[in-house]
Amino acid sequence: MLPLRYLPLITLLGLFSLPGKAQSRVKKYVQAHVAPIVSIQPDYNDNADLAVVGQAIGEARIVMLGEQDHGDGATFLAKSRLVRYLHEQKAFTVLAFEGDLFALNHGWEQVATAADRQAAFLHTTIHPYWAGCQQCDHLLYEYVPHTTRSARPLRITGFDNQLYSDYSRQQFPTYFHTYLVHHRLPFLQTTTYRHFFRPFLDTLLVSSNFITGKLDLDNPDKARAIKAIKDKRGKLRRFETCLDTLTAQLPVTDGTPAEAFNRLLLRNLYALAQESAVYTEDRTATYNVRDAQMAANLDWLANTQFKNEKIIVWAASAHLVKGRGSDYLVQSRFTPAEQAQLRADNEALHPMGQVFMDLPHNRQQTYIVGFISRMGSSQRTVAATATALSPPVKNSLESWLPANLAYGFLDFQPLRAQLVGQPPEYFAMQGIRHQTQYANWPNFFDGIFYVQTMTPCTKTNFTPSK
Repeated sequence: MLPLRYLPLITLLGLFSLPGKAQSRVKKYVQAHVAPIVSIQPDYNDNADLAVVGQAIGEARIVMLGEQDHGDGATFLAKSRLVRYLHEQKAFTVLAFEGDLFALNHGWEQVATAADRQAAFLHTTIHPYWAGCQQCDHLLYEYVPHTTRSARPLRITGFDNQLYSDYSRQQFPTYFHTYLVHHRLPFLQTTTYRHFFRPFLDTLLVSSNFITGKLDLDNPDKARAIKAIKDKRGKLRRFETCLDTLTAQLPVTDGTPAEAFNRLLLRNLYALAQESAVYTEDRTATYNVRDAQMAANLDWLANTQFKNEKIIVWAASAHLVKGRGSDYLVQSRFTPAEQAQLRADNEALHPMGQVFMDLPHNRQQTYIVGFISRMGSSQRTVAATATALSPPVKNSLESWLPANLAYGFLDFQPLRAQLVGQPPEYFAMQGIRHQTQYANWPNFFDGIFYVQTMTPCTKTNFTPSK
């Protein structure tokens, strides 16, 4: 999950006005093409209003569904309805979460055919942002298990390199050791493996504070904090050296799916170590390490593990966007030096969607849906209180929509086609984190789902059976 402080994105609150001609062109398109959506309730049975979504997606076999924040209850309802529509009407059979790669692949295999065990598994393995949110109850605890009994079950998977779930903490160290033993690697006979690598792997999975360095950063004794961080980085470098040794000793892959998955897990351990090592120094680098690995994981899932299936991706919009730094507006009101720094900050950030879509085979088969809202509040399941949303600025996309439009969908693809060869057209929208940003938004999302009033997550009603 992505903390707010990771993204060096600029919040531009009404400080820039678009040229009249450009504004008129974009505004005219938006108002002419936004299609009303009747309901966001997952059990709403008339799919006529979602036909416009299906037409926009076309033959894409990968559909990404974003969210402005992990506390957007109304968006989760809408996404749940879209998942059901895509599964039942467009033959999508895989739902990939921004979640634990090992647990949501290896663990899901243990319950994939057992509908009575799936709800409890999802409750403990999907991140609490979703598993603990009542607005996801229908999808996770009713619909997914129900499909197990159908001719086309909806399979669950995950693509996050952060192996944070209880399942991974309990199962992964033994699983990985067994894999290495199978190959009879010499490194397993060393004291370094027995007394450092295996215990450290447990530490890396269990202690999020070790990964983030948060306790050290908060320590008022700066000398002790510096020493602790230095010690952690030394252990992480030693861990990476161990991974290098294991990689060198592994035989040439036999090409089996199981071996491919295990090699992918090894690369994820590299990413987890590298993400941890740079955390307290360069948070943009940390973000990029994670997102690059998530893109690689998703690419493997989409084009190897599930290469003949259609996949729905559920993640934060901050990870899914495919736009580049040059697609953000840097205003002339800043000094030349400030403008240069802002451009450098934006160009340095490489979200998963951008990395994933840089591969031509993914770009040709993927449709990305962003979500926006106009008012209301958001609350993550781990937060004590809800956060009221800032109203949209004048001449933003949200302000162009009819005041009585509760829900709507807008396909950006025709607009993007119109703008080919034209100068970039920046307009305001709260596409990420409920923050107003001026950007060439059709380069970030293929379509937008509009929810007029955002509602916060409420506590799940689901209770695992004993």
